[in-house]
Amino acid sequence: QTPLKGLTAKGFFAYYYSDNSIINHEKSYSEYSQDKTTGALSQHEYSTTYLVATKENQQDINGQFLLNYDNTFATKHHLTAVAGFEAYERQHNYLSVMQSPVENEFLDLISTSEDNSVSHRKETFSTASFIFRAGYDYAQKYIIDFAGRYDGSWKFPKGNRWGFFPSVSGAWRVSEESFWQDAAIAGWFSNLKFRTSYGEMGDDNLGSLYPNFAYLPGYDYKSGGALIPVNPMDNTNNKYVVGSGLKSVPNTQLSWMTTSIIDLGVDLGFFANKLTAELDVFKRQREGIAALPNDVLFPLESGMTTLARNLNSDQTMGIDGFVKWADKIGDFNYFAGVNVTLARQKNGKRYGELFYNALDRYYWSQNDRWANVSNGQVWQWEAIGIFQTQEEIDNYPVIIDGNNNTSLVPGDVIFKDVNGDGIINESDKRPLGYSSVSWPWDDSKGNKNPLLSLGFNFGFDWKGIDFAADFAGGFMNTFVPDWDLKWGTARTKNAFAYNSLDVWHHEDIFDPTSPWVPGKYPALRSSNPSTRGENNFYTKKINYLRLRNLVLGYTLPAVWTQIAYIHKVRFYFEASNLLCWDSLNDFGFDPEIDTTNGSDYPQTRNFTLGINVTF
Repeated sequence: QTPLKGLTAKGFFAYYYSDNSIINHEKSYSEYSQDKTTGALSQHEYSTTYLVATKENQQDINGQFLLNYDNTFATKHHLTAVAGFEAYERQHNYLSVMQSPVENEFLDLISTSEDNSVSHRKETFSTASFIFRAGYDYAQKYIIDFAGRYDGSWKFPKGNRWGFFPSVSGAWRVSEESFWQDAAIAGWFSNLKFRTSYGEMGDDNLGSLYPNFAYLPGYDYKSGGALIPVNPMDNTNNKYVVGSGLKSVPNTQLSWMTTSIIDLGVDLGFFANKLTAELDVFKRQREGIAALPNDVLFPLESGMTTLARNLNSDQTMGIDGFVKWADKIGDFNYFAGVNVTLARQKNGKRYGELFYNALDRYYWSQNDRWANVSNGQVWQWEAIGIFQTQEEIDNYPVIIDGNNNTSLVPGDVIFKDVNGDGIINESDKRPLGYSSVSWPWDDSKGNKNPLLSLGFNFGFDWKGIDFAADFAGGFMNTFVPDWDLKWGTARTKNAFAYNSLDVWHHEDIFDPTSPWVPGKYPALRSSNPSTRGENNFYTKKINYLRLRNLVLGYTLPAVWTQIAYIHKVRFYFEASNLLCWDSLNDFGFDPEIDTTNGSDYPQTRNFTLGINVTF
């Protein structure tokens, strides 16, 4: 507290220190396999050994000082303000010594050896910010707020280090107006509030195109090396010397990436706010995404490359809302609510895209297009049917397999000839999904989050019994499978039941002239035209509704627990991921799968019995 009415001061300081010491020792070992026919054992030796000793410590210092002002004048004029400063610093030290092969497998100790390698790293990160906010409201009817941050980051050079990011918001509570409160509608329409906001935030994480300290000149140690003669007059005795290389040309052009968000919303309340609702329409715009200007070219012999600059942009647009009812009947309190979000990302500027012609631009441009819809993945062939007989294949006028349809068999997929040239090729692919392939090594084109998200929850409490259920759903998403998820079983590995068993096959699998037996998927074989490239026969639409959480509890009456000087005792049962209704159930996949080979760890189903005791 301060002598000035409404003014308070607050200081915050945090210190964190961690120290880790790790020994990782891999010893040699043998594996054995048995031939089931002969019973003979085969031994497999794994002789590669290594021992890694790691020492790592980290120190974080975080401080903040704020002045807060909050006062009301003449009963209706409410003024608030905040001003302050905050700073953060991290020091990180890392030392690792590795020996491979290990000289002594029986000791977790590293001796001096030519097989040792050392990695030593020291890093210091720091940020600082000046912050302010000022707000005013009149009788809780007219509300306006201004705020801003002046942020500095260690990642940028002087001149680009600091950035200012303002925001403003305003609201009008129509239901507080006298004309509203005097009207008959106020009896059941209890709250109406319009609001809008605009704000900017800075982001210093510009990705791999701008590594740490890229704005500084210097050298990279342990960059190559050479054999140097110990005796300049005799080159028979050479010693390997670790070299240093010049860093890339310092990049002093990059600065903060800016994210701006504009939001329009309305709050509603009915029947003394037993029924409430909110609706928001929003747009998030990112400017200054780091990119290479590929329209700037240097002669190859110059050895120069272009430097990343703040060039590109993207945006996310959407609508978000919820409706909730909460009421009570005697001792019975209950609630139910639903929330929905529809949002999609769109590319903005893509600087310097180069194309051979208009058709090339149509296929490959990413400028001003929906994100995660890149040609080569979500651009697919459209499946329009299944070949039922060999006669149908022989008479089909469009070449499906690129080999005059000679490799097709009944059960193979028929693709649409979009351009009508009689051949299925890359020119017949079109964007047929909401996201592209998510590879194990690159998930930037996939979409873990659905475009449409749904939440639904309800519950009650009555005489110590409480119950709550929470559902979560996702719609408008695409999973693009590949590898074994399309190909089926192979000689060296098992596959999934859906595409290995429920397939077209001969009635007698040892007689290729026997009749075909239909299945859900094309016949298994080493070269299958139906799995050639991406197509929407294998691509899955993802829609699901999951019972995310369910809780049932009972609280003992207070008159029982107070005898033992206990304030509250509650027994509860909780289950998570209990049920799921989804479009991938037939395939045995979790609907929140993402990686193209199905290697995502599935959602687990958990059951918990517990007791909460409060004194």
